[in-house]
Amino acid sequence: MIGLEEAKKTFRTLGKYVQAKKILGIDPSHGRFHAVFQGNPGTGKTTVARLYAKFLHALGILPSDKFVETSGAKLASEGPTAVTKIFGSSDDDSDSMPRHFRRMHPDLFSSQEESEPAKGGVLFVDEAYQLVSPHSANSGKQVLDLILSEMDHQPTKWVIIFAGYKNDLEAFFAHNDGLMSRIPYVLDFKDFREEELRCILLHLIDKRFNSVNRQCEIEDGPDGLYIKTAIRRLSSGRGRRGFGNARSVQDLLFKICQRQAQRLLQASHHTPTAEEFCFFTKEDLIGPSPSDIRSRSEAWAKLRNLIGLEHIKTSMDSMLGMVEENHQRELRGLKPFGISLNRVFVGSPGTGKTTVAELYGQILAELGFLSNGSVVLKNPSDFIGDAVGKSESKTKAILASTVGKVLVIDEAYMLDPGDSTQSKNSYKTAVLDLIVAEVQGNPGDDRCVVLLGYEHKMQSLFRNANPGLCGRFMAHSPFRFPDYSMKELREILHADLANRDLACAAGAMDAAMGVLARLKKYVQDFSNARQVKSLVSDALLNYQARQMQLSSARATERFNGILLPEDFDPRLSPSAIATEVSRTCREILSPLGISTAVIEQLERLLPRGWGPGSRNRDPLHRVPRTLVLKGPPGTGKSTVAQQLGPLFYNTGLLLSGDVIERSAADLIGQHVGHTIPKTRDLLRFGIGKVLVLHDIHRLASGGYASEAVDELISFVRINSRRMVVVLTGLEKAVGDLMKEKPELGSLFPVEITFENLSPDECLILLDKTLKQSGVLGSFLTPEGSKQRLQKALAQLMISQIPYETWDSVPITEYVEISEEAAMECIKETFRIKNRRAKKAGVGEAKEQIVEKADKGKKGEGGKAKVETTQAAQESKPNKEEEAEKQEVDHKKSKGKDKSRTVAEVLKGLGQCEKGFDWVRDGNGYRCKGGSHYMSDAQIEAHM
Repeated sequence: MIGLEEAKKTFRTLGKYVQAKKILGIDPSHGRFHAVFQGNPGTGKTTVARLYAKFLHALGILPSDKFVETSGAKLASEGPTAVTKIFGSSDDDSDSMPRHFRRMHPDLFSSQEESEPAKGGVLFVDEAYQLVSPHSANSGKQVLDLILSEMDHQPTKWVIIFAGYKNDLEAFFAHNDGLMSRIPYVLDFKDFREEELRCILLHLIDKRFNSVNRQCEIEDGPDGLYIKTAIRRLSSGRGRRGFGNARSVQDLLFKICQRQAQRLLQASHHTPTAEEFCFFTKEDLIGPSPSDIRSRSEAWAKLRNLIGLEHIKTSMDSMLGMVEENHQRELRGLKPFGISLNRVFVGSPGTGKTTVAELYGQILAELGFLSNGSVVLKNPSDFIGDAVGKSESKTKAILASTVGKVLVIDEAYMLDPGDSTQSKNSYKTAVLDLIVAEVQGNPGDDRCVVLLGYEHKMQSLFRNANPGLCGRFMAHSPFRFPDYSMKELREILHADLANRDLACAAGAMDAAMGVLARLKKYVQDFSNARQVKSLVSDALLNYQARQMQLSSARATERFNGILLPEDFDPRLSPSAIATEVSRTCREILSPLGISTAVIEQLERLLPRGWGPGSRNRDPLHRVPRTLVLKGPPGTGKSTVAQQLGPLFYNTGLLLSGDVIERSAADLIGQHVGHTIPKTRDLLRFGIGKVLVLHDIHRLASGGYASEAVDELISFVRINSRRMVVVLTGLEKAVGDLMKEKPELGSLFPVEITFENLSPDECLILLDKTLKQSGVLGSFLTPEGSKQRLQKALAQLMISQIPYETWDSVPITEYVEISEEAAMECIKETFRIKNRRAKKAGVGEAKEQIVEKADKGKKGEGGKAKVETTQAAQESKPNKEEEAEKQEVDHKKSKGKDKSRTVAEVLKGLGQCEKGFDWVRDGNGYRCKGGSHYMSDAQIEAHM
């Protein structure tokens, strides 16, 4: 036999031992002859075990040369009964099974005693460690206990041989401390050396052709360069777990014969002769040159024809150049350069990573690096288990099933176990550690693993994972898949339409590109080519809906497969352009009672004539996306903010017309570490939309509010062109916040101030509101200043009308009330408000308004208007004094807050989110649970 020197030495030593025993007159069967065979597959373990059985029988140690081959998994699944049938029983072997074992397992011996006695032999248990694996439950351990009992039997009837990988058998022996003491022979079956592998190949070739009485010839001879090159490639896998040795040589011969058959059948116009099949050429032994493979590779041609991806094509071309250089080095007898097949593909969704991975696998298979070349796509969830040990089992199963293939792990960054500042995920760590152990990236591994994901997230994964992961996947030089340019997206759109046999009418392609441009700008995870396919699918739905509405007169337009602009962008339909889209800022806001000054400011920001159907396409980057709406309550700030969505959407500045309204308080967290992620999530939700933050002055309170402001500044600085952010609040309070946070002020340079409504504006708004509410009265008819004042005061009365009086009135009809009832309700309303007022100045002003209104009922309307205005003016000094007083109180309160002690701050913050108190730790405080930390600077920010 080729190799196996250690086994041969053991056989010789054992033979001399038995010979010495016989000379001394000692029965050689009284002894231990059990063995462990450990090593990679294909190293001859089973063959040697069969010879061992014959050898022991020939020496007189065993009564029979019977050889029973099984596995640990099979014995564990069949249970103890299978072992008892193998060993059998006899009348004189009652002592072979200890009494305590019989008491523990009485059910095993009823069937055992009925079986035929066995003469003995060798029991070969391959992958014996499966007996104690977690999934074997208790049956595997019971089987092992039975085997241990038989190993103690004297004289020897059965010799047990355990086989498997060395590392796995170490865990197997740890199951029972006395197991190893029963086994005197441990044989390491090392991988065959390169020369031994060559001899095995020549032996297999001779055996193949001797069966047909033929002599095989090899180009450059059996000791030539080509056969040595083939063996050198094969032997590159030596030393790693799973290397097949003699089995791998058999696979190599199969590939050589395949290449020979393909060569002969393609080159000959006749059926090849037997002599031709008895000659192996250079191409048969080592395959064609990489340059020839590249020239006729369909996968390489498809890769070259992909739209864009120039960097990927260059990188792949460079790798093929390295393969060609290695081929030439091998022909010169030089060692080839190492090439790692495992790679990292980074980029946004839809940039072709999976497509390139499939072509990459096919190219590697054509080059001979992979035996299969098919692509298996997995997600991180396929690897992660729900209990200890499950992640390792699932990962091992996946890696074992993808040998010879390309394993693609999409969104691999989800395996990131976390950094050192937080508790790491042990399940994810176990997956990564096993990948590092199994995926070596050595030549001849017959394995390729590709990790996909965003570049910044993949960088975080490699930082936090096992350091060996970077080296396995060449993390320092990933294949980068950039986002497609608009030109490339247009080409992809053309190709997709052609594949679906669709055509575009005039302007439809531009409309589609306009939609893609907005999606690319505002969608956070723009999916590139995938987004193009989705856009075409949506256009087909709109096309189908439009087809269903065609009249019989336009039947010729049906099923023509021509997409119109409105199929891609519904805003471009004639009805939309004629109505909502073409409405100007003034036409939208004026009916809502918004002041002319505010409308004029907005018109300067959004020039008239913009929109999807207009030709006036001013540069969109000139339009500010960050606005501040400030002024007293009830002046229309929220109303304007709600209309900014349609306004910006109609001009093409936003992806949708949605308006997200939130209070500034929604940004503030409830405990340490809660504010920043809460603020970030809320802001991200507003991308592509109008995000309105009301009462922004509430963020001036410090503490967690300061964290929210800082995160707002950071987020707006990066994403201000992808959304519209509107801040609203009281004028003075907003000004104070901008002074305190100048960075925030620099990001919101545009301010629109809302003044108190003038009497005329109040009357206009009242008139529209009353009509919408369905309230009419004789006093509402414009007959002079008296009636105008009565109209203004009547709005306060509407909410006071008892609902019971409306029961018998249809909701579509108007309600009529008398002037006397209206004025009585108005006076009562003002009396209630006056009693509730906290500010004296404001209360006096309201009393004057009520008094003047009552007198105005008997006087002239012009006089009532003047007196009402005077009353409002008299209240101004009181308001100014009150504002100064509030400012002084604010400063005092602020100074008082700064004087708070650390203990008060910690008490105010409360426990951490997991319920632990804070303790001093270095230059800050850490919770007793150890998961959260606050520096002294963070504490001072709350003072």
